Amino acid sequence: MARTEKNKLKALNSVRNNPEYLCHAPFVSMKISMDGRVSPCCYNKDMDDLYPVSNLQNIWEGAVFKSYRKQIKKNIFPAGCKTCENSFLNGEFESIKIPQYDVYRLNKKMPRMIELALENTCNLECIMCDGNHSSSIRKNIENLPPVESIFGNSFREEFKRFIPHLQEVVFAGGEPFLIKLYYDIWEDIIKINPDCEISLVTNGTVLNEKIKDILSRGKFKINLSFDAVSKEVYESIRVNAGFETVKQNMKYFAEYLNQRSRRLHIPVCPLQINRFEIPDLVKFCNEKNYSLNFVHVSGAFNSALWSLGSTELKSLKDFYNSCVFNISSDLHKQNYKAFLELIRKIDEWIVGAEKREDFRKQFDLGCNILPEIKKRINSNVHSKLIMMYDDEETANLKKKEFDEKFGIIMNKLPDYFESNHFYLQLEKLSTSVIVVAVLNHSPEVMAEKCHELFFLPDRF
Repeated sequence: MARTEKNKLKALNSVRNNPEYLCHAPFVSMKISMDGRVSPCCYNKDMDDLYPVSNLQNIWEGAVFKSYRKQIKKNIFPAGCKTCENSFLNGEFESIKIPQYDVYRLNKKMPRMIELALENTCNLECIMCDGNHSSSIRKNIENLPPVESIFGNSFREEFKRFIPHLQEVVFAGGEPFLIKLYYDIWEDIIKINPDCEISLVTNGTVLNEKIKDILSRGKFKINLSFDAVSKEVYESIRVNAGFETVKQNMKYFAEYLNQRSRRLHIPVCPLQINRFEIPDLVKFCNEKNYSLNFVHVSGAFNSALWSLGSTELKSLKDFYNSCVFNISSDLHKQNYKAFLELIRKIDEWIVGAEKREDFRKQFDLGCNILPEIKKRINSNVHSKLIMMYDDEETANLKKKEFDEKFGIIMNKLPDYFESNHFYLQLEKLSTSVIVVAVLNHSPEVMAEKCHELFFLPDRF
């Protein structure tokens, strides 16, 4: 590790509790995703093992986790840890995820914390979400069949042997209160290890006697996603949710936690539609004695705050800097600190927006190689359809449908998409992916995916 990085490591460790390694996650934590991928934390994208190809114990003791631990011991960020590595190199020590794992006791034999995201069952169609996290979006917007869960009673039985060693289990979704398997696991935790903390992120729309009963018997930590203080904006974001119902449920959850000397936590997604309500959300949480944080929405080009133009972002930053808050408690300081961190992120987004704006100017929209690229893609699509349907007549009909839908998608995009850059990016995708996506998703969904494809995160 270079001298500058050693200095940064020293600065990072100054905001940590008794750090033994660069990051404790591979030694204390597992994240299990809906598709069976297992890795040390939720930020990982590239290095993981697979359940049920391997069982949980073999994964914990296996080559992937050993690789993480070996590199971390040498103060090397593994390939799957790019998010934290970038934060580390940028000196973002207050927002980096690493310190969150310091609260768990090191135990090389068993994990101390497991995060479960086993289903996408959800009743909402939030504008910044997708079908991977919402069954309603997958069904009603993406027009795709339900995801068949690979988790059942065998997983539950296997999970039981981990429960005695756990300090915390985090439940994500989907909406956790709508996932039956979670209730079974909660019952197991309450019976086997009642001191284990049960953490979950809820949209706050569901509250009934069954939920109240399980809450009364377990050690729950509740995070309730809430993105606006006005009914109109809130219900425009959290589609299918009722503003007044959620606020009433929020009050119940807050009182439940308060009786246990805990505090309700509010994750907020900063979006274009709610950007002017962000200061009011901070004030709302201060008044209610709720903590909050701002969740960076990495995709959702048409709704995410980061995708605004540089001029709009600069104006928004000026607005935020003009806001005045009453800071009279440690909680107020904590929430204000989260607000300042959001302003700092806006500085990054401004740089990214300026690069995107400059990037667009580089295109020759009449580029001579464009017809050649289009011809290759068109040929590949037709060949793939023939393979898929094994009948040229059906394939030709599907090709006609594909062309019509693709034309609608392109009409929804700015003119700079009709460029060599976009079609070269498109050509990098599997032809099967392109065909299935265009034929099975709405043009609105696909137009947004095209934006994400055009402005790849690693470019900016």
